[in-house]
Amino acid sequence: MAHRARLGYSAPRQSKFRVGAVLRFVRPDGSEGTISAVNAEPHDANIRGAICAERAALCQFQRDEAGCGARIRRVVCVTDAATPIWPGPCCREFLVACCAPETEVVVSGSAEPKAFVTEPLWELLPLPSAYCRKGQDEMKALGESLEAKVGPPEEPLFAAAYAAALACAQRQGQQKAIFPVLFAAAARWPSGRVHAVAELKGMEYGCTVDAVSLLLPELLRAQAESDEVPDCIVQVDHYGVAHAPFASARSLLIEHGLGGVMLIAHTAEGIWAEPIAARASMPHSIHKELVLPS
Repeated sequence: MAHRARLGYSAPRQSKFRVGAVLRFVRPDGSEGTISAVNAEPHDANIRGAICAERAALCQFQRDEAGCGARIRRVVCVTDAATPIWPGPCCREFLVACCAPETEVVVSGSAEPKAFVTEPLWELLPLPSAYCRKGQDEMKALGESLEAKVGPPEEPLFAAAYAAALACAQRQGQQKAIFPVLFAAAARWPSGRVHAVAELKGMEYGCTVDAVSLLLPELLRAQAESDEVPDCIVQVDHYGVAHAPFASARSLLIEHGLGGVMLIAHTAEGIWAEPIAARASMPHSIHKELVLPS
């Protein structure tokens, strides 16, 4: 079904690359169903507006089935590439926010005979947000409950970045009018220098620029001018809860030669997870660790 969807439409003119996705879901009464979708892109130069097949299918699922208690059992993603490609970073994050960790993710390429590869969803996005699968009120309640419990990490390099990010997040009170959880991120270099930036919220949520992405200009400037690469990045909300970079920022770090930077985050219980490198935060990724030309 996913391959039929992929072959049934013209490739977007920007990427020239077709993707088909199918969700398999089960309703509370035991009946099952499927939803299929394809990728779409704006017909202009703003490639940021691209919509992935998996997210297009998830939007339909949320409209028609999620409110009735249906749950997704399997996600199938196929592409024009000869070999299987796993869902991209933004789709992984959206899937993790909508599906159980054990949901099957199945991928296939276009070569004959077609090979299908399967992984559980939890394998594809380590260190998901502590607020995953929670609504606004639930996020606030969890953040408030963790505020008295969480504290800085023991490692001095992480602790310095954590303190700078937390202070920056707590200065962003005006942005609460847009969304009540405030984020900032900080990088720390081996020299001891720390640089912090707050998330830039947009009233249209999709226009928001996350804090780690806003760190990148400074990270790339330091890399170009002195070959200096940060040893860690910490993203923190105003409650003091640390979150790994959101999916798009993880990809940008890897693609721009910063895959070795260490990341750390809290679990939903307020416990520090083991630090991991940025490249390890996006497993099975097609992203190449290159510094792209400016």
